[in-house]
Amino acid sequence: MLARARRRNLVTQEVGDDLVVYDLTSHRAHRLNPTTALIWRHCDGRRTVAELAELVGRGEALVGLALDQLEQAGLLDARLARSAEERALSRRQVLALGLAGVASVLLPGCESMTIPTPDEVGRRESSLLRAALQAPTRCTSSLLVKAPLGKPLQAIGCINGVCPKGQTCEVKPVVFVLKLKGGNSFVAEGLACSCVAPGAAVGSLSGCVPVLVEKVHGGPVPDGTIGHVVCVESTKCDGKATCPETPTGKQTDRVDTFRFECLCK
Repeated sequence: MLARARRRNLVTQEVGDDLVVYDLTSHRAHRLNPTTALIWRHCDGRRTVAELAELVGRGEALVGLALDQLEQAGLLDARLARSAEERALSRRQVLALGLAGVASVLLPGCESMTIPTPDEVGRRESSLLRAALQAPTRCTSSLLVKAPLGKPLQAIGCINGVCPKGQTCEVKPVVFVLKLKGGNSFVAEGLACSCVAPGAAVGSLSGCVPVLVEKVHGGPVPDGTIGHVVCVESTKCDGKATCPETPTGKQTDRVDTFRFECLCK
């Protein structure tokens, strides 16, 4: 049997040159380096190891080890028919390449971690992290945030949202990859404007959008992150424009209410 990449119940987002894959079923996040991500994207259930190696410009030993890693992470629908001897041989060959000074970015890499379920972290909506990834949206509107004196920020509405027919732009819980200065990244939860169908419990992000961060999984984060609004680049800005790290905040006609925007520059 040939390897076929799993696509269902997965959230993917590029983080630098790597690809983060979040499994909505097992609540595990997998960070694939460029080599492993490239191989995973081309696993269609028809290509052999030799064909994948030729396609991605890597040796068969490297491809074999990457497939072993992807299988162990649960990112393949169809398992690769390889004996224990073949797997051990791939590992020895790749180890030899590493000792020979081959750049680590060319070697397969897949780091995995378990993310606490909503019940384990006391979330009010147990469906959030288990929800399937929705189709891409176009809701890149401003986020309206209320800032009561001495109390946490509250995301209360969206301004100028544009959505496909049959959907509306609303504040919804979202799961996303939070990128911080220094190259660290975490799976996080927050509130953002998202195009959703009637009755949808959760949303998804598209473009460069403001998100009110509620929770961050996987390690400590700098002060001023949780409970604050950040810009999240779920899809790249057009051309040479970039998504800013910090949103622009403007006070509305109400003293305690602000409008946050993330504009590609």
